[in-house]
Amino acid sequence: NGDGLAVSNLLTIAANDTLTTNGYLDLTNNSTTSLVLNGTVNGAGVLYYYTSDPFPSTGTISCYVYFYPLSVDMSIPGRTFGGDVLIEADNTTLHTVTFGSAGGQTVTINGFLGVSASSTANVVLNAATYDPTVSVGTNLTFSGTGSGTEVINAGTGIWTVSGNVNFTNGQYNIEAGNTLVMNGTSKLLTSASQTLGNLTLSGSITLANATHTMSGNLSMAGGTVTAGTSTLTMTGTSNTITGGGNTL
Repeated sequence: NGDGLAVSNLLTIAANDTLTTNGYLDLTNNSTTSLVLNGTVNGAGVLYYYTSDPFPSTGTISCYVYFYPLSVDMSIPGRTFGGDVLIEADNTTLHTVTFGSAGGQTVTINGFLGVSASSTANVVLNAATYDPTVSVGTNLTFSGTGSGTEVINAGTGIWTVSGNVNFTNGQYNIEAGNTLVMNGTSKLLTSASQTLGNLTLSGSITLANATHTMSGNLSMAGGTVTAGTSTLTMTGTSNTITGGGNTL
């Protein structure tokens, strides 16, 4: 309905069943399994997830999912989210949300991915343990209003973003081999003084008027890049630039 439903114990969506939420679906259990998902959750509402039990890798979910590590760390295995995903910490103790549960996984988010520290503690999105491939259908952004810092540990995986990328007021940490791919149309890269690894600009991408630093390779093949008054700095050794006919 337009208001919502709070579940304090366990919500089970069986195979062939569909739950449509147009308000909030609040899974308040933060200590044990709160969701068994073999069917479908959809609708224009929001699912709030609080538990340390790994989010299900099964079933279909296309509503907005709000991960709220208020008092626990969280784990999101490889799976597809059909809508937006927000990871927000509103507390005074650092908590971590881990992407992946084993090597070789892919986390696909068809909407936006936001990371938000809304109080004094940092919130960490950790993809450096299992190094999954990450695909974001629209924007990747830091959005917190508190004094804590949003942190993404991106690991060695490939992160493909089809919308804007904005790392303002946060930290984007990479390991050798990490690649950020921007393949959208009329999108903006705001690296905000973060050092990128490999950078592939295969869409029509505008660079924010600042210095953009990368430690790996730069590829603009297949893309149209508008550099404005920005500066590209490559700090690695034996790295390559693939211009793709672009003029910077």
